[in-house]
Amino acid sequence: MKTAEKSMTKFLLFIDTSTINTVVAVLNNDKILDKVVWNGSGELSDSLLIKIDELLKKLNINLGDISSIAVNPGPGSYTGLRIGISTVNAISWSRKIPIRSARLEGNKIIFLTPPSIKAVIPIYSGQPNITKPKKI
Repeated sequence: MKTAEKSMTKFLLFIDTSTINTVVAVLNNDKILDKVVWNGSGELSDSLLIKIDELLKKLNINLGDISSIAVNPGPGSYTGLRIGISTVNAISWSRKIPIRSARLEGNKIIFLTPPSIKAVIPIYSGQPNITKPKKI
């Protein structure tokens, strides 16, 4: 895609960490251009930003080309939602990019909230089960 075309194109970054199968997708006009799905269990905090970067590079776009972000707010696991939503909220805040809640159903994105600059709040499937740190 040429630079002039990219500057006029509206890309949406979608992230779903609500289940064991993590999804990162880039959409244009509600159409998925590409997505990556992987088992983020146990390694999500290490892999999420790497997978986002790899997908953007594959599509030859950068974070500056993203005009909005969507994230699945849950319900889901405490840790998965915390990592995904914290990442999305940080990107939104730092880049001044509108953010919204959404779900991916098949290849269609379902928006749950209008775009906003306010942070997305997770919907947990239960109370967090935070264990004591292991002694080293």
